[in-house]
Amino acid sequence: MTPTEKDTGYLAEVARLASEPVTERAIESILDLLLHDFGLLHASVKSGGGEMWQAGTDPGHGPVRTLSLNHRGRPLGALTLRFTEDSTGERQDHPILHVTARLLGSLLRDRELDLAEREVEAYRDRMLRLVTHDLRTPLAQIIGYAHLMQMDVADNAMLLRFVNGIINATSSMDKLLESLLRLERIRHSPRELYEPVAVVALAQTAVEDCMDGADQKNITLVAHLDSHTDAFVMGDAFLLQRAMENLVTNALKFTLPEGTVTVSLTFSDSTMEYRVKDTGIGIPAEQLDSVFVPFYSTGSRRAKSTSGGFGLGLSLVTSIVEEHQGSVFVESTVGEGSEFGFRLPLARD
Repeated sequence: MTPTEKDTGYLAEVARLASEPVTERAIESILDLLLHDFGLLHASVKSGGGEMWQAGTDPGHGPVRTLSLNHRGRPLGALTLRFTEDSTGERQDHPILHVTARLLGSLLRDRELDLAEREVEAYRDRMLRLVTHDLRTPLAQIIGYAHLMQMDVADNAMLLRFVNGIINATSSMDKLLESLLRLERIRHSPRELYEPVAVVALAQTAVEDCMDGADQKNITLVAHLDSHTDAFVMGDAFLLQRAMENLVTNALKFTLPEGTVTVSLTFSDSTMEYRVKDTGIGIPAEQLDSVFVPFYSTGSRRAKSTSGGFGLGLSLVTSIVEEHQGSVFVESTVGEGSEFGFRLPLARD
């Protein structure tokens, strides 16, 4: 059967609809198109899990055709079509209907994957809540008891070393839990509660809070902040300050003593740009795309760092900035240093 111009247009539209990211809407739209272009009384798709999508009304008479919806030979559901009483057998077995069934089978497979992904995400959220909430109390008890033991064994160098090891390990675990708690807060921070945040004052506070860390490592921390005191962004001040501080502490972590960390804040007509530049060890070019990934730490940075970090700091920055409709960036040269930063849209008057 030679396809007509109408058939070709129908196939093109079905292919377009099948590429939509929302599978429910795509299936509904294809059924509506089937109903219109084939003059059907009713069309429905039923998945193997019992979900149903349909178009038109089923009067209970007229020939019915059911096509199996498969993906690579695996049955996923069925397409049921009710034709008008005067439709021909040729019309009921039109090749385009089989093409449509194949596309609907692929959509059901996409739907199946979407549901599986949601289940994994829900499980991950449950585990995150378990880790961040249920483990904090026993961990705090371990840290407290270890500090008490530290006082009791102050005169025994070997036991003191063991107790200090317990304190350092549990403190690292506590920092990890704190980072996970912040990630959870970012995910559930309601945007409708965002307020205008004065970013210059926020950056000044972030730099001041990091001064002690810089002094302890004998690193020069300097700030060049544009004096736009009337510049605001809409957001959560706590989270934005955390993002600023994380970039500074990350720079301090990988900068050797006598080095320099420079913080700058500049503005354009609609954007603020926050940058933190260090004279640290740098990052290989092939690893730059991965530094914002949770729990990632480049080999060279981990080898030369004694911070015991978990690779969550930069991931937190990314989550915060993206939640505020911004973007992060990084530039680095091995042996010379790195520059991390982010851009955020300024609040409109």
